[in-house]
Amino acid sequence: MAVVKATVVTLKKPVKILQVFSKILYYYKDEKSFADRKHKLEWQDAESVNGFVADQQLYLPEQVLAHPALHRCNVITIIDDQTIEPYPWREKEDNNCFVLDVPRPFGDFNLALAEELELHLRHQSLSIQKPSRPAYKVCDLRMGEPVEVKINGKYDHSLFGSPRARVFKEQQYIFHYIGDFTSFQVLKHPVPPIHKCIPENRKLVNLLKPLW
Repeated sequence: MAVVKATVVTLKKPVKILQVFSKILYYYKDEKSFADRKHKLEWQDAESVNGFVADQQLYLPEQVLAHPALHRCNVITIIDDQTIEPYPWREKEDNNCFVLDVPRPFGDFNLALAEELELHLRHQSLSIQKPSRPAYKVCDLRMGEPVEVKINGKYDHSLFGSPRARVFKEQQYIFHYIGDFTSFQVLKHPVPPIHKCIPENRKLVNLLKPLW
């Protein structure tokens, strides 16, 4: 049987790998009781095809090779989205390569790089119009110290063409800065799923506010 040699890509400089688990729920006033939507917000272990780290080696799907910033970036995100309901207006989040010479948008946040990798809240993000929140640094993202961030908001108009006047949005993210890497092995399509456990020992940053 022929042995297939793995393709290894060497990066021009060390890159920080940020594992992100995300879960986003849009709902209407008929689900305003947390008990009505709690089951939709519970974290589950992931069956991921988006990349992983094993035995100090980074593995990324071959789609990342087409990213124009691959050899200029200093952060690569591995995103495992657990949003269970299809929302036609929501763009799918893919792995991304960030050149953090200035803060770069990540959903309702900005990623920034100073002495530490930092997570900032964007000022008056479109998707959390109310309650109003100023822009500020949420936390540092330190290697090996996963952080869970919860945030919510509402729209007072039919932003997505819904006949209902008010839409609520609740978001949960886990950010886990895994480490720095100078190379990765390419995962050819189709990528076999890899089981990932949700980090247990994580810091919680709760930005939830009353919406009623």
